[in-house]
Amino acid sequence: MFGSPRHNDSSPPRPIKVAVAAEQVLIAGAITTLLRSEQGIEVVADLMCGDETGRSPADMTVVTGDPSVLGKLHHSAGADVSHPVVAIAGAVPHHVVLGAIRQGCRAIVSDVAVDIELAQAVRAVAGGGVFLSPMMAGPLLDWLAAQLPIDQAPLLDAKLLLTGREQEVLKLLGAGRTNAGIAGVLVISEATVRTHVYRIQTKLGLQSRTEAVILGYQFRLGAAA
Repeated sequence: MFGSPRHNDSSPPRPIKVAVAAEQVLIAGAITTLLRSEQGIEVVADLMCGDETGRSPADMTVVTGDPSVLGKLHHSAGADVSHPVVAIAGAVPHHVVLGAIRQGCRAIVSDVAVDIELAQAVRAVAGGGVFLSPMMAGPLLDWLAAQLPIDQAPLLDAKLLLTGREQEVLKLLGAGRTNAGIAGVLVISEATVRTHVYRIQTKLGLQSRTEAVILGYQFRLGAAA
């Protein structure tokens, strides 16, 4: 036998290390229990209670309450403001969400869907991504769309180039409807909806569904005016 023997590294991947910062002990306990039930996630500290359960620094911190209190929680926990944060919150206005993002929040989970969204958010942030609860994405998208300058040319094109049914689909896109939702409202198949969306994007020169949603929101506003 020549050379060094090869060792098959079958060790499990490094767990995602999470610190919890909740102002109420019961809530902190519930979050910790939920996270520890997830494979590949390890709770290493309860920052508010000073309970260090692991020596390795956390990859991120999960906080609860209005995202606007992130600064306070960071200060009381002594955490690095560049440290990624996952916030669990109820319905909050757009300026609070944007403020939380500026303070280092990389994910916001709805407090009524924690059991479904929290692990997804933690894994998304650990992978370098972001997460925004679908329950908060709609209002934020509405606000962002309203801030954009409205170019009248695409709106005029939509009225001139799209059929009546395509205009209906465009408005429903602007209302945040999925293909299935549009199909249900118009009593047509999802395949037909996909065809309408494709034709809308092609006729108006839109590069993505997101552009169609934003234009649809503005088109709805114009139709209501």
